[in-house]
Amino acid sequence: MKERPILFSGPMVQAILDGQKTQTRRVVTNKEFLSWIGVGFSDEFIKLPENHWSEKCPYGQPGDRLWVRETWAEKDEGVAYRATPPKACWGNTKWKPSIFMPRWASRITLEITDVRVERLKDMTADDALCEGISREIRTRMGWASEESEESFNFFESRHTFSLLWNSINEKRGYGWDTNPFVWVIEFRMIQA
Repeated sequence: MKERPILFSGPMVQAILDGQKTQTRRVVTNKEFLSWIGVGFSDEFIKLPENHWSEKCPYGQPGDRLWVRETWAEKDEGVAYRATPPKACWGNTKWKPSIFMPRWASRITLEITDVRVERLKDMTADDALCEGISREIRTRMGWASEESEESFNFFESRHTFSLLWNSINEKRGYGWDTNPFVWVIEFRMIQA
C-alpha cells in the first residue's frame, strides 16, 4: 500500500466530509500512457484488462491511500481548515494554499477502491452525484438552479459538473468540450 497526496477545493472537501463525494476525475496527461491506449493513432478507446489501468495510474491503485491537501492555517489551537464553516477565532487567519499542506496537517485519508480510464463526457448523472455535485454546490458556486432535487439529479448534475470542471481545467487546455481522457478514481473515506 502506498500513500500519495491529492488536492481538493473547499467545496469538494466539504462534499467528502458530508459523504457525498466518492469519485474524482483527473486528466490523463502521461503521453506514454496515452500512446499506449491508442491516442494519437486513433480516437478509439482500447479496452484493456482492469488491472492494467491501475498499474499506470499516478494516483495509485485499489488499496492505496490518498491524503487530502486543502487550504489550511496553523493556529495556536492546532490546524484550521478553510472548508470548515467559519469560526469566530479565525479573525485575521493567514491561509496557506493546499499545495503546501504537509502530511501531518491533513485530516482526511481516502482509500482507493477502483480506478478506470474513460472520456470525460462519458460520465453519467449518477457519476456527477458521486463527484459531490448537488444543488447546494451549484448554489455555492454561484450558478442558480430552479430544478427540483429529483430533476436536478437527472438533468443538471452533469451540467453543473461541467461548469466546475471548466473552472478548474479549461485554462489548462482540458475544458469539458475537449473531452479529454480522465482517470476515474473511486474512493472511500477512512479518516476525517
